[in-house]
Amino acid sequence: MTRRLATVVALFLGAAVAALAAQAGPPGKWTRVTDPNGRNIDQVGLARTGNGVLHVFWKRRVGPTTDALRHTPITPAGKVGGSSQVLSPLRAISGPDAVVLPDGRLRVFFAGLGDTPEAAGAMAATGTAAGTGWQPEGVRVSSGTTSLDSVGAALTASGESVFGFTHSFVAAFHVGVSAGDQDVEVQVNNQCCDYMADLATDAKSGQTWLAYFSNAKGRTGTWVQQVLPGVGKPLLVPGSASKGQALGVDQRVAITSRLGQPGVHVAVCQGYPVCTKALLWRVGGKSLVVGKGADVEDVSASVGPEGRIWVAWHDGKTKQVFAVRTNKAATRVGPVVTVKPPPGASQLWKVTGEGSLGALDLLVSATTGSALSTWHTQVLPPLSLAAKKGKSAVTFVVTDAGDPVAGAKVSFAGKSVTTNAAGKATAPSGSGKAKATKAGYAPASAAV
Repeated sequence: MTRRLATVVALFLGAAVAALAAQAGPPGKWTRVTDPNGRNIDQVGLARTGNGVLHVFWKRRVGPTTDALRHTPITPAGKVGGSSQVLSPLRAISGPDAVVLPDGRLRVFFAGLGDTPEAAGAMAATGTAAGTGWQPEGVRVSSGTTSLDSVGAALTASGESVFGFTHSFVAAFHVGVSAGDQDVEVQVNNQCCDYMADLATDAKSGQTWLAYFSNAKGRTGTWVQQVLPGVGKPLLVPGSASKGQALGVDQRVAITSRLGQPGVHVAVCQGYPVCTKALLWRVGGKSLVVGKGADVEDVSASVGPEGRIWVAWHDGKTKQVFAVRTNKAATRVGPVVTVKPPPGASQLWKVTGEGSLGALDLLVSATTGSALSTWHTQVLPPLSLAAKKGKSAVTFVVTDAGDPVAGAKVSFAGKSVTTNAAGKATAPSGSGKAKATKAGYAPASAAV
């Protein structure tokens, strides 16, 4: 759910992608990020700084009624670093999320509870781009002091922080980090109950949208509405409810912008009483079926390079994780990648990720034995290879979700050829198996 890319990220994106390709990453290898004493309600927050480092924010339990906020960096190559403390322990912390400010600094938001009546609601802290030097933004940053389930964060078109949440089970948002500014509720009649809000800002129009799940009477499903520059009417995400019934969500609603391209998208599961499809809907546009399963749960969405979108989820029956990436226009998807769960996992919970560098940095919380932790791996986008045999030559076409891939190497009959800008390459006619490879991608094969 990582719409939180400041302008500074784009300046370093090319270099970071090159680093990823050179270091190859750890696809298929899981690394534990959080402590093993987590709970199934825990979810992490993500933000990627301009040097390509992904910053993970998570809650550490340090006592029966005491939590601390921790920070763990992950390199572009997928190496998980050591964790450090963001803030001194509080009575309770939940649902962190983060943004990269225009000057490169990090700001993390979370639902918190301190030792005074004023120290409750949404809280925030700001640190350096390296994830150090953390300073709290006052006692709290929401005007209200009611308890929250989680906090979702984004940047406005002008680069200001905006965060969304539900308090007293009503969806709301807040611009800036001053508790003196009022929280803005988006529900007119304040009917119970809204949950798991998050935001995204359209890279072209500058509109900020808030998404949340509701089971209020007559409005069950996942909803999205413009909140900046003005509050618009709520829109029901197609497929998120069936005949007025919908499965509840237990992590932030999957809403994402597109990197440098127009549009805001929301990902949901479809089906009741069991979800069997993962859908990606462009707000105001069409829905796209991106995957199917026996029990689709915890659907997440993230930006990819050049306007692409990554969608990931897990299947509650098969205990496997799945990821898929769209084309540049976000109108079709490539092959679905099946990811084995973390070692020894008996149950999967939250799924999130960040894919702006190309590969998806995938984070999944899992129960292994008596422990529950959040784990990390990387998922490479898969190539697709098609072959057409003529009388004297074989023409190969290599694509990424339908987009041509230049510079891919196709090995066939003891020789290799390289694709041009149209994703095509020609080899002498023959029979056998061809294989397409390129750094930063999972390979593809085709029979000739």
